[in-house]
Amino acid sequence: MRHELKYLVSQKQLMYLGTILNNLLEVDSHQGMNGYTIRSLYFDSEDDRYLNESINGVNKRNKYRIRIYDGSDKTVNFEKKITIGNLKDKSSSRINRDIVESIIQGDNIETDDEGVLKEVLLLRKTIRLQPKCIVEYDRFAYVSDIGNIRITFDRNLRTSTRVNEFFEDPLMIPIMDNDLHILEVKYDGILPGYLVRFINELNPERTSVSKYALCRQYIDNNGGNLL
Repeated sequence: MRHELKYLVSQKQLMYLGTILNNLLEVDSHQGMNGYTIRSLYFDSEDDRYLNESINGVNKRNKYRIRIYDGSDKTVNFEKKITIGNLKDKSSSRINRDIVESIIQGDNIETDDEGVLKEVLLLRKTIRLQPKCIVEYDRFAYVSDIGNIRITFDRNLRTSTRVNEFFEDPLMIPIMDNDLHILEVKYDGILPGYLVRFINELNPERTSVSKYALCRQYIDNNGGNLL
């Protein structure tokens, strides 16, 4: 499992930290000059078990999501994210667009997968696991092999309840102030002291609530549906 720290930061704070990280870490080679866009379809039980666990800070909790990058169906993963305190682990099953659309429609699916997909299909029957909302944001990432460090700037968090349009161009609603973004720091073992110092200089606001929870709270506060 890896350490994961989350902060709410301003655009000015991210720009300052970016000038420092450009000289200390490598830019993720898998991204373009401006980073990339992450779109996830989050699933929850009929009674929103995972949402409530996140909001209430339950020490050990799970999340299930389908994730794509830059709106493409070329790489589609069904992911399970496990949280124990500040430690995170993730497993996934590679799936395709047809499977996603069948899951969204609630169709019966047969699979030889022994991983996350099999678990999800079982949860559909036991706790009525179902798609709840789309979460999207723009990410720019810095990495280092030392400590398996990954620092991400996640900007423009937005959401949609149009789950049937996951692979299309759904109406996305911004849920945070234009100048408020999310900084995530992931690492194995111990974070180097010089990075701790630079991050502390920002005096960022620490948060433990997930992007999914932030989006669901926004949706629920606006009548439960975003048209």
